[in-house]
Amino acid sequence: MLYISDLEHRLLEARCGFEVRIGGDFWNLKERKFFHIPGLLFADDLVLMSQTRNDLHKLLQITSNYGEEMCLQFNPLKSAVVVFSHPIEAGAQLSIQGQNLPEETSYKYLGITLCNSKNYLKDQEVIWEKRGKDVIAQMHARSLWTFNRFEISKVQWKSTAVPKLTYTNGVTVMSRLLRYKLERFQRTAGRWALGLPGSTLANEFIEGELGWSSFEAREACSKIGYFARVSAMSNDRWPKAIFDMMEMCNIRTKALNRARELRSKFGCDGIRLEPDIRGNPNVKGFSTKVKKQVTLVQDEEWKERMASKPTLEWYRAYKTCRGITKTPYDNSRGSRLLALARAGALPTMDRAARIGQGVSSICIRCGMLPETVEHVIMECNELYYTPDEFARRLGLLEDSTVEEINNTKRRLENWEKTSIR
Repeated sequence: MLYISDLEHRLLEARCGFEVRIGGDFWNLKERKFFHIPGLLFADDLVLMSQTRNDLHKLLQITSNYGEEMCLQFNPLKSAVVVFSHPIEAGAQLSIQGQNLPEETSYKYLGITLCNSKNYLKDQEVIWEKRGKDVIAQMHARSLWTFNRFEISKVQWKSTAVPKLTYTNGVTVMSRLLRYKLERFQRTAGRWALGLPGSTLANEFIEGELGWSSFEAREACSKIGYFARVSAMSNDRWPKAIFDMMEMCNIRTKALNRARELRSKFGCDGIRLEPDIRGNPNVKGFSTKVKKQVTLVQDEEWKERMASKPTLEWYRAYKTCRGITKTPYDNSRGSRLLALARAGALPTMDRAARIGQGVSSICIRCGMLPETVEHVIMECNELYYTPDEFARRLGLLEDSTVEEINNTKRRLENWEKTSIR
């Protein structure tokens, strides 16, 4: 970066590039009312920006000359010209160091593919969707049975998939359809972690067991925090200058509109960026408050959605927050049956009768009472149990012991072996 820092100064001195309006005295004709951003330079990745072909040609010439002076060789095979706004005017072929640059419809910069269609992230969304599918396949291959499947899958999704799928979501806006698909991938990963792929467990149960934030919640934290950081920048910083120009010209980009939508949805409008003890904007404190508020709203929405699910009657009665501190799951069959029992989806005789399978709901062991989840867990003695005892055996109470949960798993395995299906 030090070696090529002089290139930045030369590009700025050319006064070519993307034009940014700035505030000032309207009647002062000598005062500059705008400045130019010639490009973005990050390490050895350079993007040149211009509103005319001639200006772009000048910027390319400056870059070519600098490369010759500093013995740097640019690779035209890894470069391209992309026209985003309007057809480029006729003129000489654009080139760098005497080599022609191809004109393309898309280009990858810093890991994001930008294209010149109406949705500039059209090609990138295809990549994001493929990444989601790839991570699911990797989970199937890497969650080895010699380890705890639940823990390995949980960590792998959080550390591998989430960073890939949320990269740059502070400034980019994916389509609603893609957000829906990513949420579906996450639920698929959750079912795999529980050892029940392809099951029809309630989404709220998956969310409650894994404790993962939704992609919309992650997006809210990123976007609200990003625009707060921009607003706290000095006026000479480019992001702040562009932000001010958008306000001055009443320009609303997708990212800004989305950020305002998320602020309202998650109740963050009342959170203000306040100064710290040194008088500087406390961006970190602001982001912490936003994350706390987003989590609070997400928890409340989760509880409301659970209220409409009859199968989660016991689960919502004892489950107060998303996620679990003690893992009741392992790789055994009993662990999978425990997940079904906690979700109210254990395939009992009572459940089969209620969904119209034409069987009796009476337990074949005692021959007296309907075979419900409570009946199975309490070993045909549910008339003599307390709700807390039932919840403790399911591991829904904080004081549930590992021994109690393991006993429930063995009980469920024995029940499955002796049941008639």
